[in-house]
Amino acid sequence: MPESLAKPRLVTLDALRGFAVMGILAMNIVAFAMPEWAYISPALYADSPGDRISWLFSFILFEGKMRGLFSLLFGASMMLIIERAEAKGEDAAKVHYARMFWLALFGLAHFFLF
Repeated sequence: MPESLAKPRLVTLDALRGFAVMGILAMNIVAFAMPEWAYISPALYADSPGDRISWLFSFILFEGKMRGLFSLLFGASMMLIIERAEAKGEDAAKVHYARMFWLALFGLAHFFLF
């Protein structure tokens, strides 16, 4: 695509998406390393006040908030894709459902293969 026709990336949107993914990773690290209930209660693994403080810090700042932010950004990117499809004269529903198909396919492959 010629450079004059290319739409610039929204750096702020990309940065927020990266921040949300890293926040989700920060919360999932506990689930990767410990039993499932350690995610909910620090009493199952916290041996020191530092462990409890770090659990409280992540619970207050990250728990649920990053998933919500990621979901909001998913909706925003969906609207951008629809607007760009309409601006090009394409069928926005077809573009949206094609994207959802590929995302579902990658998600299923990740679920079953990894």
